[in-house]
Amino acid sequence: MNESKQLPSIPTLLQRIKRAVAPLQTLATTVTVTSVMTGIIPLTQTTLTAGGPVVMVFGFLLVSLITSTIALSLADIASGFPYVKGGLIEYSRRLAPPRLRRISSWFVGWLHFAAFVTGTSSCAFAFALFSTAAIQISTGHVPQRWITVSIHIIISTLFGAINAYNINIDLISVVWHVLGPIIVLLTIATANKAPPSATWVFTHFENQTGWDSSFYGAFTMTGYDAPIHTMYNIKNTAWKVPQGIFIGFLVSFTLGITLILTLLYGISDLSAIVNPTISGVSAIEIFSHLVGLVYSVPIALRLFYPNPTLFHPGPFSLGPLRRPIAFIAITWAVLGVFIFSLPSVHPITTDNMNYASILLLGTVGLILGCWYFSARHWFSLDLGGGDSGLLYGSEKGYGGRGAGARLGVGSLGGGGLCGMSRLDGLDLDGVGDCDDKDLDEIEHWLDHLERDLRSLE
Repeated sequence: MNESKQLPSIPTLLQRIKRAVAPLQTLATTVTVTSVMTGIIPLTQTTLTAGGPVVMVFGFLLVSLITSTIALSLADIASGFPYVKGGLIEYSRRLAPPRLRRISSWFVGWLHFAAFVTGTSSCAFAFALFSTAAIQISTGHVPQRWITVSIHIIISTLFGAINAYNINIDLISVVWHVLGPIIVLLTIATANKAPPSATWVFTHFENQTGWDSSFYGAFTMTGYDAPIHTMYNIKNTAWKVPQGIFIGFLVSFTLGITLILTLLYGISDLSAIVNPTISGVSAIEIFSHLVGLVYSVPIALRLFYPNPTLFHPGPFSLGPLRRPIAFIAITWAVLGVFIFSLPSVHPITTDNMNYASILLLGTVGLILGCWYFSARHWFSLDLGGGDSGLLYGSEKGYGGRGAGARLGVGSLGGGGLCGMSRLDGLDLDGVGDCDDKDLDEIEHWLDHLERDLRSLE
């Protein structure tokens, strides 16, 4: 057989298959993390009393439109920082001026960690609530609170096991998130013989909060930054990651509005739904607020500290619209965090207090307090030789020497250029081991180097 026509080896073939399904994997991760099922259903009761159907529908449409500015801003930044490990933490470090790099990385990193903890906890608690509701419907027995807490602990342990043993269920999850609203739709369509009118769904306003407001409750979306954390097996990262962010956002929006309309058309007795029960609303609110702060930091740094040497727009660029879009995104993130942390019911009592505001301020205060009293004396940004991927824009520069240090162009991490340990004297041993992703990475790095050289002319 002609050697040039030989079939690729099994490892090479598996790697190509892995890269072929990587975009689908990224979309699956985004839809899973956004998870409209676990976000909308537990909060339906709260939103029905804080605005009713009209706010559920049009509030979601309006907030999604505003939130899309955050997705666009993150996509713009991600396109300029492909092949960068560390996600939003590393973005914040690179976009910040030198005196703010350490604290911005510290702040975003711990906020991100807290968001993951509260987000996972809220999903587990939502599942526990669904389980106890199913027990009550099927048996007529009202489970005690310790049963809800026990289910919560079991599900949280299961989440930990899935991550500890690297069990990949993203594709299963995205299928469920697509089929879930469809199953709910079909169930309601066949079970509810007297659905409400379209007039009620799109115009009925319900305010049981005690506050004099015509717009108080609304759904929003988070988690669309997932492609930033799953870029490593994707070819053409500078384009595919921004594409994954926005496609994931659009898919989640479509699933979300479908689920909202389905739930509203399934309501036959509003009073039976809005009666207060135990809920995990605070945990979900804390998660959304923390994520909002995490998203706003790199966007704000990109807006207020533009640096053409450290950041070059990628193929997905907002161009002249970047600054107004970023301004809207930051304004919404900051206002949303503080306004929606306020008590949602008046008069305020210990039973209806929105404790998300207290926990949010406590988390931020703890992070900043640890920084001031301890971390500022020892926290370092030295990630070592192989942890940073393409470190253009780092303080160390290319190899930490010569012109590269002035250019702000970092070295290729790990083994260097496709297995090389150094580039001194243009030693090209190992280049033959490059694959498509390696070549894309090298091309992108050289492109940045060329633009940095031109900036010195």
